[in-house]
Amino acid sequence: MVAKGRQAASDLCSAVINGVANLPSQMANVGCNIVMGVWNGICNAAGWFRRQVQSFFSGIVDGVKGALGIHSPSKVFADEIGKWIPPGIGVGIEAEMPDLYKQMDDEMASLGKRMQTAVNVETGKIAVDKKVSTTYKVEKEKQESSRAETQR
Repeated sequence: MVAKGRQAASDLCSAVINGVANLPSQMANVGCNIVMGVWNGICNAAGWFRRQVQSFFSGIVDGVKGALGIHSPSKVFADEIGKWIPPGIGVGIEAEMPDLYKQMDDEMASLGKRMQTAVNVETGKIAVDKKVSTTYKVEKEKQESSRAETQR
């Protein structure tokens, strides 16, 4: 019996020594298995997580629809929101029209003054007016003097 005990102890020591001796060569394999296991866990959890979030928000939407008596969200949006967009745009346009008319009147008056100045310059009816820009007059005179010089 003592011999069997010694043999068992010897076998145990050999197994531990062999196991420890083989450990470095198996470390790469163990590391690879750990990484693959973690990755598989993440992939499996991603699907589970997506289903949980989807279920959560679906429950909220269904709860709101039920509380409000909505059976067709598109019909509710069309009837309660969509039909009010055109009248709202119309109210906004009506409110801004007076400002638009004033701006158009101001622009047309300014254009009329510039056109009248141009007509006066072209027809020789130039009057000195400090309010009117003389840029056009000066440019016209330069053009006429250039033409006169080229004709000589």
